Amino acid sequence: MRGQADFAQSAAGSTSSNPATVRSGASLSSALSPSQSHAESQQQSQWPDASPSGSGQTLAHSGASDDISSVPDALLVSPREGWDLHCHTRFSDGTKTPEEFIRDAVDLGLHGVAITDHDTWNGWERATVAARKAGMPLIRGTEITAHVDHTSVHMLAYLYDPENAEITRMFAETRAARLARVQEMVRRISRDYPQVTWESVSAQVREGSQTTVGRPHIADALVAAGICSSRSQAFATIIKSTSKYYIPVPSPTPLQVTNAVKHAGGAVVVAHAGDRARNRHLLSDDRIVELIEAGLDGIEVWHRGNEPDQRQRLAGFARRYGLLMTGGSDWHGAGKPNLLGENLTPDETVQKLCEGRFLPVVGA
Repeated sequence: MRGQADFAQSAAGSTSSNPATVRSGASLSSALSPSQSHAESQQQSQWPDASPSGSGQTLAHSGASDDISSVPDALLVSPREGWDLHCHTRFSDGTKTPEEFIRDAVDLGLHGVAITDHDTWNGWERATVAARKAGMPLIRGTEITAHVDHTSVHMLAYLYDPENAEITRMFAETRAARLARVQEMVRRISRDYPQVTWESVSAQVREGSQTTVGRPHIADALVAAGICSSRSQAFATIIKSTSKYYIPVPSPTPLQVTNAVKHAGGAVVVAHAGDRARNRHLLSDDRIVELIEAGLDGIEVWHRGNEPDQRQRLAGFARRYGLLMTGGSDWHGAGKPNLLGENLTPDETVQKLCEGRFLPVVGA
């Protein structure tokens, strides 16, 4: 992995005829105000807790219920222009390359994007090269898998030091645990569906050992074998979390992830915390406050999985505690129905999110 100086050098944008281009050396504020508008669219584990890296402020643990009714309805709707801060490529469970991802973002006229593959930064270099060529501002990030209170929690980490020792170890352990878990799930599935083998699942992995392997690759193998018609059907049946084939993946806690990312100079946002389709039990108010005390920067409010009552709840937290409200599509190419740019983050919020981080924004 390249060092900080190399990353800073790669962040310089290049000139282009594309309206979203930011010239080399331009300020971040100029990167956040391109002239082209967006077209309307669409378990507790072995990781030790690090010392809190937030403000150290003790917050009230009464929850945000008394603030919910004060959230204007307008805040519950995604902005029509801005940045898509939640996108996946073939380096995890997306179906498109980083180059295709950037091209699609340019075609839509997005102000900027973030690459957030699961538990890896392996796609950053290619995405950076593509973004510079296209004049598309890019935030380098990762969606980090966490688990607490029988709840799967995803944390979006942005602009952190990828060579930080704790981050490197966390990713290595999570990816190894993911791989072992998928292999065991395939063994279980193959007893009832012999056409699904480790070889057939491996054939769905597009970037070799750099890919974070997970259930989506099993789903693609089930589709290729004609057992399921789509990834969505596979996730709703054979590999759903209540299936006899399912195995949870050992993960750090959200607090451990938050501390690690903050120590690595990054920003951290809790993703789709109100998505009931992912969890029987949502991340509790007390757990969210715990993350705020550790330095949580924001909450992903605008996500298709967050139903209206949960957008109210999450926006209430953001207003009470001064958190950034972000939006992202959770785009996976053809892997999910989610459309690139369907939920966005406004320019002003992105500027605050990126201030003072270890890495710069590519193209800013």
